[in-house]
Amino acid sequence: MNKYSPDSEIRNKISLNSKITFFEFMEIALYHPNGYYNNPNNISSEGDYFTSSVLHPSFAYLLTIQFRQMWKLLDCPKVFWVIEMGAGTGHLANEISKYANIICEDFAKSLRYISLDIYNNFQQYSKKDNTFQHILSNDIPFKDVTGCFISNELVDSFPVHRFKILGKKVYEIYVDIDDEGNLKEVIDEPSSNSIVKRINGFSNHLPDGFEGEVNLKIDDWILSISKSLFKGFLLTIDYGDIRSKLYSENRFNGTLQTYYKHINLNKPLNKVGKQDITSHVDFSSLMEMGDVHGLKTLSYLSQNIYLRKLGFKKMLHKLAQYKLSQYEYYKNRIAMMQLVKSPGLGDFKVLIQEMNTNIDNSDTLFHILEDEINFISPLLNSGYLNFADSKYSHQLDIKNFDSYFI
Repeated sequence: MNKYSPDSEIRNKISLNSKITFFEFMEIALYHPNGYYNNPNNISSEGDYFTSSVLHPSFAYLLTIQFRQMWKLLDCPKVFWVIEMGAGTGHLANEISKYANIICEDFAKSLRYISLDIYNNFQQYSKKDNTFQHILSNDIPFKDVTGCFISNELVDSFPVHRFKILGKKVYEIYVDIDDEGNLKEVIDEPSSNSIVKRINGFSNHLPDGFEGEVNLKIDDWILSISKSLFKGFLLTIDYGDIRSKLYSENRFNGTLQTYYKHINLNKPLNKVGKQDITSHVDFSSLMEMGDVHGLKTLSYLSQNIYLRKLGFKKMLHKLAQYKLSQYEYYKNRIAMMQLVKSPGLGDFKVLIQEMNTNIDNSDTLFHILEDEINFISPLLNSGYLNFADSKYSHQLDIKNFDSYFI
């Protein structure tokens, strides 16, 4: 066994403490120097999963329109910061920085884009593009920010505690080693009363044997953002739901998911450091902690509705007006529709919170005057996943193929 491997560190930690929380296990498996997220191949467009940002450039274009609208709502400050947390390779940063100049030159002059991540996986863009800055950090090293913090599929990767309901009582699921040397789950009293508090009001109504997750890291994350943001917004895009839907009989086995070579194995204790581990985001926690720290909920929508409010339908119409080959048209159209389809990325949630903006009407976020911006429909390029021809093409809804052209 490699003594520098995540598996080795987990076993060493168990030997010292008799057992560890699933939070500790997940943190090591994903964030160890040789863990899952330290392998750049895992987070590329050819990795174990894809995100909206590598599916089609319309996603970045519409987000850029959103940032421009936020800039306008803040009375067009001379410097408008966009700080992307968990930026990965810097792909989204590169695209938004590029599209800002196309959409509105005045906004582009004010835009300062920061790509923030704890991993050094951004070289392919930083070498050729100086319109954004990448910062390698595990914290948020800013203060008095006027602008917007954004994360796209970041919070779902936060390590979580797991719990199980037995006899109407909340127990925690730990990780231990069995007599044959295999990792196993064990049940014991919760390591923190915060776990019980988080599901208070739901645990008595859950069936015996129910398992779920609690994301306590959200608390510190929201706090750190609130300390950095002076005036502006927090934009969170992820899969998940409000707490009443996460802690319900429909989620009897919880929401934890594991992916290895594009297959959902649902065996989190296997292939330590080689598979992705995620769980659905508790958006109720994001809203509640935001209220505590001055980040007021302004809008909570599905990605489908959110992108349509920003002009997705108009973008589809413009695509049809281009002189493209049938293949190029279909390729772009299918990728674009994948962003809003349900089930799928269209079911992701988009939460917008504000701080010190005096904005209380979410409609202003989408009241975009088209004569003030240059609105186009960007096309796929080599930096994007060709969904129609890729290894993910099996996910195309062939039986309802007409839905891609509504």
